[in-house]
Amino acid sequence: MNKKVAFIGHRNVSQMKLDNKLTETIENLINNGYNFFTMGTHGNFDKLALRCCRSLRSKYI
Repeated sequence: MNKKVAFIGHRNVSQMKLDNKLTETIENLINNGYNFFTMGTHGNFDKLALRCCRSLRSKYI
């Protein structure tokens, strides 16, 4: 069974404040069996979520 997570947000966010926390959160989700991540394509949060997922991909694939 695929466990799925969606990251969607159009707000401007401070990447410095969220980068580490979001990476940690995504890593916890992976460790709990989530294996499908999707995100929006329009906002800074979407880009940050994509960057965090890509950075973790090399560690888990």
